Amino acid sequence: MDIPGLRSWPLDRYPHVIFYIERKDYVEVWRVLNGKRDIPSWLLNDDSELH
Repeated sequence: MDIPGLRSWPLDRYPHVIFYIERKDYVEVWRVLNGKRDIPSWLLNDDSELH
């Protein structure tokens, strides 16, 4: 699945990863996942803009 502009932010103090898209006037949060769980492969695709 290709979602243009989708990024991720791993939290330091908690085992969670936030998936979001930066818009001009706001940040759109798509999902918050526990990083210790199996994150779907479509979110970890090398072609995505996740960092």
